[in-house]
Amino acid sequence: MAVKCLVDTGSVFTLVSSQCYQRVCKYRNCEGKLDPFFESVVSANNELLNIMGQVTVPIQIENNVYNQKILVVKDLAHDCLLGTDFLQRNMVTVDFKSMSLDGWQYANINASTQGNI
Repeated sequence: MAVKCLVDTGSVFTLVSSQCYQRVCKYRNCEGKLDPFFESVVSANNELLNIMGQVTVPIQIENNVYNQKILVVKDLAHDCLLGTDFLQRNMVTVDFKSMSLDGWQYANINASTQGNI
């Protein structure tokens, strides 16, 4: 199932909205069980995020599959935010001159990266 993800170099964590997570679980016919997450996470506008839990999922971008821990957030404005945890762990180069990520064909900083979750 394709999900558009916004690359967010200001986010420490990779986040997915609870609504998007429920759609993906329904599509994949999975339980949707989340592991607890006990840390507080604050948004860029200093509001506390309502973290429902965490889960590790495969994220496919083009021909590459990455196993990534994501936080499921209630009422997140975007379906998915790829945070610096994903970018650093996978050594993704953010090229602001060409507005691209590591040569991925569909990863453009001006738009959203589309990957399968």
